[in-house]
Amino acid sequence: MIFSKLRLPAKASIWYTASVLIGRGIGFLLTPIYTRLLSERSFGLYSLYMSWLGIFTIISTLELGGAVFMRENQKSVERDKLLRSACALELLLVSVICALYFTFYRYFSTLTELGVFMSAVMFIQIFLSSVINLYLAASKFKYKYLSVFFINVITGVLPMLFGVILIKIFNVRVYAKILAQLAVSLAVFGVLIYIIFKNKKSISTRMMASLFHSAIRHFPHYISIAILTRADKLFVSSVYGKEALARYSVADTVGSLLIFMISAPLSALSPWILRKLSDKKFASVRGVYDMGCRIILWLTLILLGFAPEFMSFLTPKSYHEALFVAYPIAISAIPYFSYAVISVAFTHSGGALSSIASVCGGGASILLSYLFSKLPHFTYVSFVIPICYFIMLSVGIFIGRKAELTKFIDLKKTLSLTLFSSLIALMLFLLRDNLPLRIGALLLCIIPLIFDLGRGVALVKE
Repeated sequence: MIFSKLRLPAKASIWYTASVLIGRGIGFLLTPIYTRLLSERSFGLYSLYMSWLGIFTIISTLELGGAVFMRENQKSVERDKLLRSACALELLLVSVICALYFTFYRYFSTLTELGVFMSAVMFIQIFLSSVINLYLAASKFKYKYLSVFFINVITGVLPMLFGVILIKIFNVRVYAKILAQLAVSLAVFGVLIYIIFKNKKSISTRMMASLFHSAIRHFPHYISIAILTRADKLFVSSVYGKEALARYSVADTVGSLLIFMISAPLSALSPWILRKLSDKKFASVRGVYDMGCRIILWLTLILLGFAPEFMSFLTPKSYHEALFVAYPIAISAIPYFSYAVISVAFTHSGGALSSIASVCGGGASILLSYLFSKLPHFTYVSFVIPICYFIMLSVGIFIGRKAELTKFIDLKKTLSLTLFSSLIALMLFLLRDNLPLRIGALLLCIIPLIFDLGRGVALVKE
């Protein structure tokens, strides 16, 4: 009854959030199967592939979905032709980057450590996923929330299930998850490309040029974020090997649970933040931001309190030496949330400021990953993520203050909350082998935070 009374944008946000949670949630629950069926080297190779897939997706597609979403907001645009033109542009861009990659394959293979087969699959996957994402971007604007829900669930759940089948029945171990993802994407792509081109096949070179110009402006931001979130894994693979990357990646999955949970609701909240900032109602945004930080701190402590149990569930014992990785990754949730909110504010100003901050974060990620990879154990590289998020946040607040875009962010408070969570995280890590003491310490920390959270809710209501 309550859901039926909601407005269409609210329904769309709920369905979108649910689809993301279901898709990634199933993937998380199936991870224990893969870590036990695949060797550490095979799982590490898959993690390496996914890291390069994320980076080359930005390079090859310029994240055109964002440009389509912004252009959809213009009523004069012929939306069907816009989507067809975007698909044609994606094909052109991916083909050019793919041709360059294989022309200079000897150099790229040294960099990526991917063979010819995996590289070819990667570029096919990039194009298929780009068309799917373009359709999703257009569907979000039109509030076709059921289409978005089913596509997200299908592309999130079926590859994981199909991958298990490939391993168990056909014994295709190393490439199981990669081929499963490709097969499901190909099936969804076939349906969507028919829907997009079934009535008319005309495209507009003018629209293609306009989309390219719009996307290239935001390219530094997107590629920097892609590098920031993946550079640590690339250096772990290069310096410590695929087995170390397998362990690091699973622990990173545990630590990133909260960041993944934040992303979908924050996406739904973005239009509200933009409206309040446009109306100069900084106090309203500050109230929601403060409450968000309180909730994230509370959830971070719970996650870290049971991180050893999550790790035991996900992996065999040989992976457990990487447990420490989850702790620095998890405490980066508060600076991540703060910067994500600032990014929404920067969108209001055209996005240029966001690019400056993210380029600083991406550059720092490469440098710090290189320096930390010189240390004797791969787990230390996990410190790169929280440090880089703080660098981005600090730069963002500094440059945003002049444009009056970040008045609702208190850097000192964000830093103090992160330091507090870091100290508690250290204590919980030291108590990792003693569950009763860990639960006791967790309760002593959380009970005061519950009362503080109540004050935050009262502030938001006021």
